[in-house]
Amino acid sequence: MTGFGPGAVVPVVPYGLPHSSGHQDFIDVPQDVKGSVIGKQGKTIKGIMWQTGAKLFFPDNGNTLTMRGSYDAVHQARHQVEEVMMTTRARQQQYAQKQATMGPSQPRPQVAPHERSQILADLELDLASLANTTEIDMDDI
Repeated sequence: MTGFGPGAVVPVVPYGLPHSSGHQDFIDVPQDVKGSVIGKQGKTIKGIMWQTGAKLFFPDNGNTLTMRGSYDAVHQARHQVEEVMMTTRARQQQYAQKQATMGPSQPRPQVAPHERSQILADLELDLASLANTTEIDMDDI
């Protein structure tokens, strides 16, 4: 028996699927932003599915994202996925620009073990002499 009241059967809609799931769309997601679209432990893609009601998945671990649901749900999901991809690209460009202005990183100088102990001894002497010669007047603080 369907309908309302005692004994009524209520249709159950699977997680992420709206009642009207006849629309389907696809987005090509470049490999370098796919992780951001999915999110840590699927958090981003699950959030988009929860917010829009569309079902999103990458069939066969490819780079084409499939979106299914009502027209409005798929349209909203597409907008959110494109926003995530755009934000990720902007962050990648900012990082690349920052790296370009910093220049190549310099390798750490190598110190021989016998030089290391001498450097540490010199630092200890410097700290000890600094501690003995520096007086702090509490009235000056």
